Amino acid sequence: MSVIEDICRNVAILENGEVVEQGEVNRIFSAPQSQAAKRLVFPDGGDALAERRDAQDVLRVVFNGSASTDTPLIAKMAVECGILASILGASTRSVGDRAYGYMLLEIPGTPAELARAVSYLSQMPDITVQVEAEYSAAGANSAVKSGEKEGESA
Repeated sequence: MSVIEDICRNVAILENGEVVEQGEVNRIFSAPQSQAAKRLVFPDGGDALAERRDAQDVLRVVFNGSASTDTPLIAKMAVECGILASILGASTRSVGDRAYGYMLLEIPGTPAELARAVSYLSQMPDITVQVEAEYSAAGANSAVKSGEKEGESA
């Protein structure tokens, strides 16, 4: 995978001889949509971990070439916002000084605390936050890119 990231701009994911997903490498590798791409990018089964949780407070934090590899992101969120998080799993890799991959976080507490965590993490450059389960106060599943507010799209 690192060779593909280093030398390619675009990639096509094949399953049973058919193209199931294609596009820019950083987009496909940071937020795969097809099951085949998810198996390739997240071979350790991070999706299964999120699905096994009987919680409504799981976030997927996706690093899209984030330069925040030297920043203690979760510790900063705890100190600055008073939001606790348990790391359920992660799969990240560094390409140069950039981070790619994801982290699954459980945010215990109320839907308001989950919404605050989404808001805080979404402000970080090159990070996308996805709510893995519906939560009552903020509505249905969502994905928020850095610099966007919930409900807006790029």
